[in-house]
Amino acid sequence: MEYCCLSPSHFSDDIFTNYFPDAESKNVLVDASLLLHEDWHTIATDVWQTPKEISDKLTGNNLTLDCLAALHKKYGDDIHLLFDCSTRDGDLAKVQNYFDTGVMDVTEKEADIYQQILRDTIPQFKEIDVSLFIWDGVAWYDDPRNMTAHTIIATPAVWLPFDGQKQSVSGWLADAVNGDLKDYGLDLVDKQY
Repeated sequence: MEYCCLSPSHFSDDIFTNYFPDAESKNVLVDASLLLHEDWHTIATDVWQTPKEISDKLTGNNLTLDCLAALHKKYGDDIHLLFDCSTRDGDLAKVQNYFDTGVMDVTEKEADIYQQILRDTIPQFKEIDVSLFIWDGVAWYDDPRNMTAHTIIATPAVWLPFDGQKQSVSGWLADAVNGDLKDYGLDLVDKQY
């Protein structure tokens, strides 16, 4: 079984260290990558064959949290860590179901589970000073079920302010890069769909 979900957060330290060591502004955005698996370290070493400096950071069941925590530990306040995600990401719920059950399918039950994972992870993100933008209102493809889209950065929705947040993801990012770190939409993880 192969998993491929390394995100820019896994390579950020290498990029800053080897290519931009004098960068005064360091910003890392994770655009919807949150999957739990009990053996990320082994997957990283045996399947992906990642360098030891990456695989050593994977100590828990949440590789995104592990990588952002390592960046926070190394850079502290000299880096802006950012995470955006929809509340009931249909794609991530589907893959999480595959990890949990071996079935690559998704129903609203799996979306509920994903929403709970997101809810449980938010306090851990806040402990390491991750700025968060949680959103909903963008449907998962044309699916009528209560699931939300996966990623937003490469879509026109990135520019549109969300009603509840009165802010767009692009506006949040621009503010964050300029040092104005805020959270939006955290209450959505408690919303009943």
